[in-house]
Amino acid sequence: SKPDKGSILLVVSSMNFGGAEGQLAMLAEQLKRRGWAVEVFLLEKSGALVAPLERAGVLVSDGGYRTDRTKFTKSVKICLCLARLIWRILRSRPDVVHGFLPITSFISAVAGRLALARMIVTSKRSLGRHQDRDPRFKWLDRIANALSDVVTANSAAVAKDAAARDGYDLSRIVIIPNGVDFASLNDAWRHRDSTRNMLDMS
Repeated sequence: SKPDKGSILLVVSSMNFGGAEGQLAMLAEQLKRRGWAVEVFLLEKSGALVAPLERAGVLVSDGGYRTDRTKFTKSVKICLCLARLIWRILRSRPDVVHGFLPITSFISAVAGRLALARMIVTSKRSLGRHQDRDPRFKWLDRIANALSDVVTANSAAVAKDAAARDGYDLSRIVIIPNGVDFASLNDAWRHRDSTRNMLDMS
């Protein structure tokens, strides 16, 4: 059946525990509850957050990349991931393709343009220090920005850093702070005394 709101394809490397991955998982589940059709495309379908997503009814696709391969094989797998992502976009025609983190933002922006996606979003989740470790990331980030319809950042500091590093117009970066799932904290008080005792803080 047709979704009530629209459809969104979220792209990231894997669903291991991490800040960006946690935000993506929360976003996917909440959008699903609000009537969106949500798919998460992973370069490598792995990580502890995959199962909760699937239990919530979110489709999780595997790009086929594996980290335990040679450098040459990894390059081939990345190209295959790009091809599979293009195919997924062509098949599902999402309203939004949203990339998280540097490599997957680049791949999702390229795939989105080649597949004529309706809207491409690149999400900046931290300061661009990855560019200091490998200068090639600067060009990947700039290409992703140029191919995207919207560039977002999770804080003003990240937005300013991205604008300075990438030569991108700061006024065009949309700041969307990280969300907090307060429901997960509802029972935290029940563990207060035992946690204090465990840390010898009583």
